[in-house]
Amino acid sequence: MEIETDRRFQLRLLDEKDAAELLALDMHNRAFFEKTLATPESEYYTLQQHVKMLADLSVKAEQGSAYMFGIFIDGELNGCISITDIVYGPLCSGMLGYYLDERYNGCGIMSAAVSLVLKFGFEKLKLHRIEAGAMERNAGSVHVLKKNGFMVEGTNRKNVNINHQWEDHLMLAVLKEEWEEQFNV
Repeated sequence: MEIETDRRFQLRLLDEKDAAELLALDMHNRAFFEKTLATPESEYYTLQQHVKMLADLSVKAEQGSAYMFGIFIDGELNGCISITDIVYGPLCSGMLGYYLDERYNGCGIMSAAVSLVLKFGFEKLKLHRIEAGAMERNAGSVHVLKKNGFMVEGTNRKNVNINHQWEDHLMLAVLKEEWEEQFNV
């Protein structure tokens, strides 16, 4: 599955065939990612684990409960962006997550990718609310979210173990009607 693209990159749903390239991205950026992302178990950094993770995500995409897109720049996987924990009924919401190769941080790529995935979430998935969490000191991520209409709703205290330390996270969200109004949709 592909969604709208930006002139600088392509978004494509990841599957098991992408496992080796995703592992290479994760290994190459391991020290960088471990500053702001949940600390994975050591077995995460194996091809077998990446194949299993992407197979599980493919099943979830078929079920409509999670979508993980690769961010491809010049045909190379350089990041991921996802909507997970999708629920319908009275909640009709999902959780946004993302990461990008350190080389491309600060170039506007993630802001554009978030914009495209929000459009997918609100227009294709018919979600009412999309949430995200970011460490307060991760100013770049907080900026990306606010630029895309997210508002801070509070702080989850010491809720994610990052680099072997429990970290507070700002919780942000954007509602469909706010997104439509802000971006004249």
